[in-house]
Amino acid sequence: MKFIRSYQLAALAVLFSSILAHASAMRTYVSVDGSDANTVSNCSTTAPCRSFGAALGVTMTYGEVVVPSAAMVPNASILF
Repeated sequence: MKFIRSYQLAALAVLFSSILAHASAMRTYVSVDGSDANTVSNCSTTAPCRSFGAALGVTMTYGEVVVPSAAMVPNASILF
């Protein structure tokens, strides 16, 4: 009985840690010169992502995705 409970707790811990690992930045950056491999560094100012999809994947709820040069996305609309 003890083994089952500890197994369940371990499974919950893994589940919650994997959920938190995906969205870990309040502010992420997207640039035409960026790379989607930069999700490891949370799409920071020095290592921005190239696509909004990659940036949204590491942005926390109520976080923001920043586009330093608005000229590269003149008519963008993101709907949730």
